[in-house]
Amino acid sequence: MSPVLARRCRTALLWTAAVAVVALYGFPFVYLVLTSFKPATDAIAVPPTVLPQRFSLDNYLTALNGRG
Repeated sequence: MSPVLARRCRTALLWTAAVAVVALYGFPFVYLVLTSFKPATDAIAVPPTVLPQRFSLDNYLTALNGRG
C-alpha cells in the first residue's frame, strides 16, 4: 500500500469515527429539542416517536409566561 493511500484510509477512518461519536453524543440533545416542540400527549406516547406528529410552541409559552 502506498503512503498516500494509507494516509487517505487513515483520514477516512478518523472522519468516520468522528462522525459516529458526534452522532452518538448529539442524538440525545437533538431528541430533547424535538421533544420540546411536541404536545404533552405526544411527549409521553408509547411507543415514542423521534419527530413530532404536530409541532407546538405551547411548552415554550408555558415556560416563559409561568411564574417561578
